[in-house]
Amino acid sequence: MTAETFLATVPLLAELPADHLASIAAAGRTKNVGPGETVFREGDVSDGLYVVLAGKVRIYKQNDDGNEVELATGAAGEYFGELALIDGGTRSASVASPRRASSSFWSAKLFWHCSRNRRSSWERRWRT
Repeated sequence: MTAETFLATVPLLAELPADHLASIAAAGRTKNVGPGETVFREGDVSDGLYVVLAGKVRIYKQNDDGNEVELATGAAGEYFGELALIDGGTRSASVASPRRASSSFWSAKLFWHCSRNRRSSWERRWRT
C-alpha cells in the first residue's frame, strides 16, 4: 500500500484530492516511539498532527488528584493532535505508547500548506 492510499483511509484526510494526499505523504516524517515513551504531554505547545502507522498509542489526562484517566486508544490509521492543530492552543491531553509504535507526523505549518484549501472546511466541521 502506498502512503497516499493509506492516508486516504484516514477519516480526517479521506476527502482530500489525490494530489494533496501525495503532497502530504511526501511531506510527512516517521516518528518511532518505544514502549512507555511519551509522544507529547498535556499543556505542551502543539507541533503538528500524527497518524498512527503501526502499534497503538494511549491518550490520557491527569485528573485533579494526579491520577491518569484514559480517554482513548489510537491504532493504525487513527490520528491525534488535531485539536491543537486546529485551534493553535496547547495539547489538551498526553499521548504515550504502551508498546513500540510508529506515526507519520506533519508540522502544523507544513500540514496547512499541503492542505491549503481544506482548512476552512475542517475548521467549520470541528468548531461546530
